[in-house]
Amino acid sequence: MMERDLALRMRETIASEDYGMASRLWDDYAGRLRDRLRTSALSAEEMAEARGLFEWSRAALLRARAQFSDRIHTLHVAAEYARGDCPRTGALRASL
Repeated sequence: MMERDLALRMRETIASEDYGMASRLWDDYAGRLRDRLRTSALSAEEMAEARGLFEWSRAALLRARAQFSDRIHTLHVAAEYARGDCPRTGALRASL
């Protein structure tokens, strides 16, 4: 089935952090599901597969967002230390 191939490609693009492509694939997948729902040609099994894909994607993207947030925070702190703007820098120097 074409939707299963598309779902596999979506998982691969999300796992490889190609979020632009994943977004385009999601649009295509959602459009196909919508069209099949309109004609009542979508089985309960296919709906369950779509739900599973949605749940997996949501969890994967939430993890990615948390990782990117951590990276941004680390870069922000590193920039403060590099400029000497971090309030802890003085305390650390005083303790040495």
